[in-house]
Amino acid sequence: MNAGQKAIFFDIDGTLYDRDNPEGVPDSARFALDRLRENGHKTFICTGRVSCAVEDSLRELGFDGMILGCGSHIFYRGRQLFYHQMDRETGSRLVELVAEYGGMAILEGKDYLYCDPCPPDSEFYPYYKKRQEMFRPILRPVSGTDWEISKMTVRFSGRHPESKAVMVREVSRLADVIDSGSSAEFVPKGFSKASGIAYILEKLGINREDTVAFGDGMNDLEMLSYVGLGIAMGNSAPEILDVCGARTDAVYEDGVYKACVRYGLI
Repeated sequence: MNAGQKAIFFDIDGTLYDRDNPEGVPDSARFALDRLRENGHKTFICTGRVSCAVEDSLRELGFDGMILGCGSHIFYRGRQLFYHQMDRETGSRLVELVAEYGGMAILEGKDYLYCDPCPPDSEFYPYYKKRQEMFRPILRPVSGTDWEISKMTVRFSGRHPESKAVMVREVSRLADVIDSGSSAEFVPKGFSKASGIAYILEKLGINREDTVAFGDGMNDLEMLSYVGLGIAMGNSAPEILDVCGARTDAVYEDGVYKACVRYGLI
């Protein structure tokens, strides 16, 4: 890249938009993305979501590449560069541990999400119902399915909070745990958004100091610490705000646009 040009990585949820907000990606963020590309910067989605959970409306924003599933699936200009599938033995054992300690698992693969139905009296039923409505075309049961996954998201039991620590301790022997409080992501050992960024930088010959990232959640922590300039959204988790020196406003307060202006990117 030419002098002054950057590789810029964007989390999705809570950074580019809030899935529960009908407004979608703010116009100010769309404008900023267009201006970034006009200025010669490379832009990337960098998300915990797997490929099947990334909407077409996001893909159509013109990103140069995507780092998906916490670094387990990487695309550049429409071409797949890397995909890591969690081995079946590890995935099956993680499913067993989640069930044993009273949690709920959503298995995440590049083509489908997998989750066994919850009965209406389950504490997880509202969460399951919402995911069912959002992802019905790509949601399949875990049981009796020949699933393939790269990671999983887990909800911890609120009725038995003591089980969380034990589950996390057991799971940590098999996978990395990104703890977000009432939920967590279980990803293959050594994978993260930061590892995905490191891979793309090596492939494209980009220096680490020429990188910028925007994020707000716990799975953004390593990414924001790894890049040359990590920018925390105003709606970030407290743990992110505590460690991230650069901050901007919240997603629907034009946070992305304001930061791009403040740091001379547009």
